[in-house]
Amino acid sequence: MIRAFHPDIGGVLAAGLGNLILYLLHTKSVWLYIAVLLISGIGTTFIYLLTWSIASDAIDHAALKSGVEEPYAYSFFSFMRKLGHCVAAVFVNLALFKIGYEGNVLKTSNITDSTLTEMYTWSVLVPALLYLAGIFIPVHLEAKKLDLKGIPRNQLPKGIY
Repeated sequence: MIRAFHPDIGGVLAAGLGNLILYLLHTKSVWLYIAVLLISGIGTTFIYLLTWSIASDAIDHAALKSGVEEPYAYSFFSFMRKLGHCVAAVFVNLALFKIGYEGNVLKTSNITDSTLTEMYTWSVLVPALLYLAGIFIPVHLEAKKLDLKGIPRNQLPKGIY
């Protein structure tokens, strides 16, 4: 069964492909970087819009069904979001430490080209892989659940494989 296109999936795909394009281009042009990052940012916006609308809708639905306003659900959602931001900040600092970044905001002369290359790679490749895995893993799990099989190799047109 083919379902309709969902903007949230399009958002994840745009964010992942935008970051992947930046990784493959490895551009030094600030304007090209900003233009492609804008595409990725628009995709990320769809993800956040969906997350926030689902959370508030689910909380409102639960209140309508039970007749009780439950303040803890939104508090838990907000707390987990903030906790995720803290964990992400720890991983960013660990990544900077791993690549040998010892910079100072006011003194950037000690940042080598290899450190800048590593920072660029980590900042665009990791999000690209996470976004794209966020699409492909659920698709494959759903296909496995529905017992969908691919076309056998001998039935593919010549030149496809």
